[in-house]
Amino acid sequence: MTSSPRKDTQQPSYPLPAYLDFVPGGVEYGANQPKSENWYGLNYIAPDALVQKAFIADKILHKYAIRSEYQSMAVTQKGNKGKGSHMNIKLEEVQLSEDMAATLESIPHRLASLSVLAEMAFAPLTGVHSTQVKKWADAMIMKYLQDANLSNESTSASSSTSASMSAFEIQNILTQTEQQLMEEFDSSTASIPSPSPSKSSSSASTPTHQNELVHSLKMLHQKTVQGGSTCLPIRQCGYVFQNGDIAWNCRTCQYDNTCVLCDECFQASDHVGHEVTFHKTSPGGCCDCGDLEAWKPEGCCPLHRPKDSMVDLKDIDVNEDSNASAGVKNSANEIGSNGSLGGNLEAFKASLKGRMDGETFVKELLPKELAAALGVVIGAAVHTVVQAVDGAGIGADPVQWTRRWADQKRRIYDGRSVDEEYFLGEKSCVATVGEAIKLPSPNRFRLHLRLHNDDVHTYDEVIEALWPGSYSRSARRPDDLRDELDTSLGLVQDKETAIEKTQLVDSDGQVIVRDYITVEGAQAGYNRLKAGGLHCSVISTPQVELENRARMLLLWLAEIASAHPAVSAIVVHALVDVTDGNDSLGGAIVWGNSKMVPVWSFSESYLSSARVSIREDEEDDPSVPGWRRRMDVFPPHLSSTYLSREEYRQLYKLGFGSLHDLSSPSKGEMS
Repeated sequence: MTSSPRKDTQQPSYPLPAYLDFVPGGVEYGANQPKSENWYGLNYIAPDALVQKAFIADKILHKYAIRSEYQSMAVTQKGNKGKGSHMNIKLEEVQLSEDMAATLESIPHRLASLSVLAEMAFAPLTGVHSTQVKKWADAMIMKYLQDANLSNESTSASSSTSASMSAFEIQNILTQTEQQLMEEFDSSTASIPSPSPSKSSSSASTPTHQNELVHSLKMLHQKTVQGGSTCLPIRQCGYVFQNGDIAWNCRTCQYDNTCVLCDECFQASDHVGHEVTFHKTSPGGCCDCGDLEAWKPEGCCPLHRPKDSMVDLKDIDVNEDSNASAGVKNSANEIGSNGSLGGNLEAFKASLKGRMDGETFVKELLPKELAAALGVVIGAAVHTVVQAVDGAGIGADPVQWTRRWADQKRRIYDGRSVDEEYFLGEKSCVATVGEAIKLPSPNRFRLHLRLHNDDVHTYDEVIEALWPGSYSRSARRPDDLRDELDTSLGLVQDKETAIEKTQLVDSDGQVIVRDYITVEGAQAGYNRLKAGGLHCSVISTPQVELENRARMLLLWLAEIASAHPAVSAIVVHALVDVTDGNDSLGGAIVWGNSKMVPVWSFSESYLSSARVSIREDEEDDPSVPGWRRRMDVFPPHLSSTYLSREEYRQLYKLGFGSLHDLSSPSKGEMS
């Protein structure tokens, strides 16, 4: 089921459809696109078709990256310093050596289209319902896991080694012509059926071992274990004790008397001649087997005992060791720059060791494309959680929430969720925040007054704020609540409702008091609670659903992290990375925000998907898609080519100046 942008004769409605015209390099925005195509109501369709389209676009993009890197090497090899772009070098003029093949095979997979799809599926205005978000996250990664399994089966069936197969595939890519690549993309995407309506039977809550991500990751890890890989992490036991379980102490092996082993780990370990005791547990606490800060290695069971071959930082000079990543070296240089400082910080050493182990796990336990997909989707999930926290925080500041939720209303009226979409239509419906505040609430859009538990006020004080005056007076009629500005008779319909919400805020920490259609009404309710000294906030319907989505994604992150150690390393990296994706983990790039080859750059023709020419002296047919032309300016093998929305907004400003200033109301951001 598809959905087109709002027409003037239609009442605006939340959520917005997502504009997803996938091309190699991301998404193509263009005024010439039919309004009925490439707009998808993600809540109403299954993810499979869109995931397949993004997958194909990124596959073709990687082929261009290989060709672009090869041409760069060709320029260097030939010493070509004449005029013209490196794209003018003919591929067949340079012979593919083993070193070249290794370099080309190591090019990271940058999944620009997948990053846009993940962003739209999790975003505040276009995101899927919280009950469907895990299904979408699974589908985006499962496509790359299934592709990796097919590649492995093909490789094992062949007499060739994995390295020679990669060289063979690279050679095929280099021998393709530009026309063949574009035809491959067009034909591959044309064969994908239109997105179908989502079926409740395939919801994320229904376990299907054939397609369920957690099960597949566990199976992938199990195959690695059975294959006898030397790169297998040893995890701590972490068994959580139940009431009546047996916990063992060993004064010989434990570092303090709070450190214990579960019965299973104790029976499997060797404590002959040690001073041991046991006791029955109450619920809570966990087994410390494998935790080097709690238990000596020789006292751990074989399943959780740290391997001798794991990284030992005492023997590593991160300034010289070629296996240490740039991120590891920078961390060590910053913290350990005064000589012995780094050696004395146990927490630093443990984190550095974990980082290096994580890089090894990602490199050796995951196929490259799967690691790239995990980095993109996990990064988008973490960014969604950050967005949810940010929105919840600004809800307590009237100035911030007034502007934020007014901007959401304005975008819903315009039918455009992101700045790029303002190049597809006319100007915004309003020019200022003041005008946006006065817009009527779109369908399914409300402002919610939320009361928070402050552990200060009593039940009676909260009830009084919600239902003031005589408790014996009759309940308010529903019509009385329509006047959102009148708070003299309270904020709820009757005393029972006030008592119920007071109990909920005490047990749950927060509760929605009531909904509002107007900003002025929400401000009146907010001021009413603030006058009583209560802690409250105002959030929009998209913010409520974003928070629900974030909760489900946090559960999803915990599930996939427990399923595979390399995935766990990527999750941790996504949570702590502050470089906006510039610090890769074992070759896996974590993108919190979507990144693309810029959708606009140096000419207005780039904004259209029409076939255009930017070089008059070209001998071949100059009529090629705009997305292909951008690769001449932004070579796809370079990490600097893939820009975030903020980065290419600034690029556009530099290229066009104030005439097309994106900070103007007509270009996406209200002044």
